[in-house]
Amino acid sequence: ADPLERDAQPLYHAGQILMYKGRYQEAEIYLHKAVSGYFSPLVMKEEEVWHDYGLVLWHVGKSMEAAQNFENAVITNPMF
Repeated sequence: ADPLERDAQPLYHAGQILMYKGRYQEAEIYLHKAVSGYFSPLVMKEEEVWHDYGLVLWHVGKSMEAAQNFENAVITNPMF
């Protein structure tokens, strides 16, 4: 466990679960921490984290921030 919440993977997965359940405000907290944490490209794809964070931001009415995160996903992987 990472008591300082620096590892993006568990935060991303928690945010994904909350997003799929429609609990967007809670998901936003976890996904924000995930995009601010440390990524392991061997374990997860960073562009998917940016994308899901963008989706959650869109659902909570933060369209400008959502667009920036979608852009981050494409910058990270132009083939995304």
